[in-house]
Amino acid sequence: MASPDVTVSCAAGPGTFAFGVHDSHPYRPAPTAPEPGTGLAAVAELTHGPGGTAVVRGDADGPGKSIWTTVPPRSA
Repeated sequence: MASPDVTVSCAAGPGTFAFGVHDSHPYRPAPTAPEPGTGLAAVAELTHGPGGTAVVRGDADGPGKSIWTTVPPRSA
């Protein structure tokens, strides 16, 4: 079943950049061991490489989830 709606959010501060994707699909992948070849695997590689984090948070009021990543600023 494909998710009917996807919401993308982002925020930046003096020490980090955060990016989130929310959908209403009940499947919750593990961001620390995503299936190779998936979009989440690419996100995890781009996030963890520079020392960032990725978490999956379930909806409090439904079956969906949000995947949040944070990436530290790049050194000059």
